[in-house]
Amino acid sequence: MELTTLMQRRVYLGNIIGYRILANYNKIAVTFEDNTLNNILAASIESAFLSATSGRFINIPLHIGELNHLAVKIKEFSPQSLIIIMGGDDEKYTLHLFKSFAHHLYNEEFHADILIDGVDFEERKLREIAKDRDMYQLFEENNIYVFTIDPREGIVILNNLVPSSESQFKLYVINEFPISFDYVKLLKS
Repeated sequence: MELTTLMQRRVYLGNIIGYRILANYNKIAVTFEDNTLNNILAASIESAFLSATSGRFINIPLHIGELNHLAVKIKEFSPQSLIIIMGGDDEKYTLHLFKSFAHHLYNEEFHADILIDGVDFEERKLREIAKDRDMYQLFEENNIYVFTIDPREGIVILNNLVPSSESQFKLYVINEFPISFDYVKLLKS
């Protein structure tokens, strides 16, 4: 798939998240695995959020050696919602980065709504993460949401991730957001 198509997909998705999903928040932080596509999604979310609200926003790329400092910075900013965007070429690194960052958030006793990009960071990885006790606690102590896309139906789906038993959780659909015809065409290309 062409890089241009992937970039356009991220811009459309960021607009839906910023305008629709985050419209009722006043202060958000977006963290992301530092690569081109995740940077585009984060910037698109920021642009749409700031256009739709008069809220405050920070954008923070995640780097493995700086996670403790970044968790402290995010806690000090005190966002109502933290968006975590993961996905890259190295699946093991992505999983390690997510777990490490989440451990730092847990150690900082971070509390806010957490919105996870489930488009590239699929449910299988979330289930693996939930097996870790600290991760399970972080998921249990915060409102966790996961956004995904259903290109056949032409919707972005917002799911609530709810711990159901030790190391297990369930995803419940809480809202669906229609996407434009142009976005659907991109998803199917």
